[in-house]
Amino acid sequence: MRTRRIEESQLIEPLLKKLHGILEDNRVSLAQIIGMLRRDHQLSASEILNVLGEKRAVAEVSETYVPIAVFSSRLSCLEAIVKYLKENKARTFHDIGKLLKRNERSIWKTYQNAKSKVPERLATEESEFSFPLQILHGSKGIVEAMVTWLHDSKNLTYHQIAVLMKRDDRSVWTAYNRRRR
Repeated sequence: MRTRRIEESQLIEPLLKKLHGILEDNRVSLAQIIGMLRRDHQLSASEILNVLGEKRAVAEVSETYVPIAVFSSRLSCLEAIVKYLKENKARTFHDIGKLLKRNERSIWKTYQNAKSKVPERLATEESEFSFPLQILHGSKGIVEAMVTWLHDSKNLTYHQIAVLMKRDDRSVWTAYNRRRR
């Protein structure tokens, strides 16, 4: 199973390059493209469509940004993100679950908890920073991923991050050091 995953990830880039080259010629249909890829790479049609679907989901995630201003001291980071995506971006629980790589039922429960804590819509005043949801992939801890991104990519101090996220400085330091281990 593990070697199959590695092989699939290594196939994605050559497949996309070939697909891009084929799509430049507008006279080719999707069935012809799948036929060429099946013949050249010995893949089934469903495997090709899965690879293309995964790439579309990754592109969708990389285009989704959440402003830092949505965080409050009353909501957890996950609750704030889910509430923002549901109310401000009008995403479905299924879409949010796919974006965050979590079960849509747990996303629904998180939203219900957030709505009970803060019934009004989240204020999205102008924020200097917006973080991409892509940084949350492959990580269990949302706070750790965000703190690491703000510290390493934006060169912010722990105190600046704590003020932005409305958290204690010591919590931010702990999250950063936990992620680094």
